Amino acid sequence: MLPATSHLAASLLTAASLRSAATIRVSTSGLSFVPPVVNAAVGDTIEWTFGGTHSVIRTASAASCAGNGGFDSGIKASGDKFTFTVTEPGMIQYACGIVTHCNSGMRGSIVVGASVPSISIPPVPSISIPPVPSVSMPSVPSVTLPSVPSISMPAMPGAATSAAAPSPTAKASTGAAGRPAAAGAAAGAVIAAAALLAM
Repeated sequence: MLPATSHLAASLLTAASLRSAATIRVSTSGLSFVPPVVNAAVGDTIEWTFGGTHSVIRTASAASCAGNGGFDSGIKASGDKFTFTVTEPGMIQYACGIVTHCNSGMRGSIVVGASVPSISIPPVPSISIPPVPSVSMPSVPSVTLPSVPSISMPAMPGAATSAAAPSPTAKASTGAAGRPAAAGAAAGAVIAAAALLAM
């Protein structure tokens, strides 16, 4: 069974794998590391850039100037670089490997904590809404209305009498001629009566 520290280191390594590793830069100024303390996560890389003749070694404690075998850059000239990748959580102490520099306080620390994993939010699935079916309305049948029969109104009696009545002018024009006709009729009647008596 793995000890608790191994489980913690494995968990931090898993968390660090979910996040992009960072490069943390440290420089030197005189007999000091700048900045003297940095924060890192498992998987990050520490990069030292030397501004003079120095080295960087891992030490057992903040007060020690002896290396513990963790890392050792060896003596570097101005402008050289050295990198170290963090693989475990905790406090990492380091110092300049030149003892006189270390004794003058050229020391530094790396605080390794749990990295914050990046959270990947899955895309929201698109929702396909089915089309609304079209509704076909039945056509309204046409209604044929019967035609209204025409009504013939009889002519008014007063209108016919008025049309047939002779005008006074007409009576005046036929009065003179009517008298000979009446006399002829009377003569005919006398002749017919005489004929009947002679039989």
